[in-house]
Amino acid sequence: MRLDGATGYAEAAAAPLHADRSFTLTTWANSSDPTRDMTVLSQGTGTTSSVALRWHYLGVDPYGGGPMGEWQATVADSDSPTAARTTVAHTSNVPVLENWTHLALVYDADASRLTLYADGQRENQSCEPDASFCTPHVSSAPSVRPFDAGAGLEFGRARTDGAWGEYFAGSLDDVWVHQGVLSETRIAQLADYNAELDTPTAP
Repeated sequence: MRLDGATGYAEAAAAPLHADRSFTLTTWANSSDPTRDMTVLSQGTGTTSSVALRWHYLGVDPYGGGPMGEWQATVADSDSPTAARTTVAHTSNVPVLENWTHLALVYDADASRLTLYADGQRENQSCEPDASFCTPHVSSAPSVRPFDAGAGLEFGRARTDGAWGEYFAGSLDDVWVHQGVLSETRIAQLADYNAELDTPTAP
């Protein structure tokens, strides 16, 4: 699916998941313009998105000159501008401009935890309390319970303050929705483009 970053998007007519229960979203994303904030997938058509998988632009790399940023997973506990939110981030280890990245957002309702994987890996770099030159990179955190938006999945845009925005520029492919927590082994398999997997669809 190719999106122009201006008005292009796609949406599922029916709700493919209940966000207030455990779920996993996975997709391949390839950005043609990572110099701004963009949403890959989201759910919610009211005031705000219940779930959003997005790219957050952080500026120009002072060494290489290319765009810097991070992938983010965000959930909100109510359809309100003042909703409590949880956001986890995964730094990009390779340039994202015209490069494919596999993303997996996992919400574990039993553990009240949100985790983001990029190319089959979650970040887990912590720092000692006295390590002044260390920057922690941990893509998993305790989470609020997302509200059940009861809406279809949005491809390439998100809902903020009752309006659509953050249109994605680039391509999306192989989107999967699972009502439950996929294992790290399964996520790593989905991120391996050489793997042949049995991924049946629902009836």
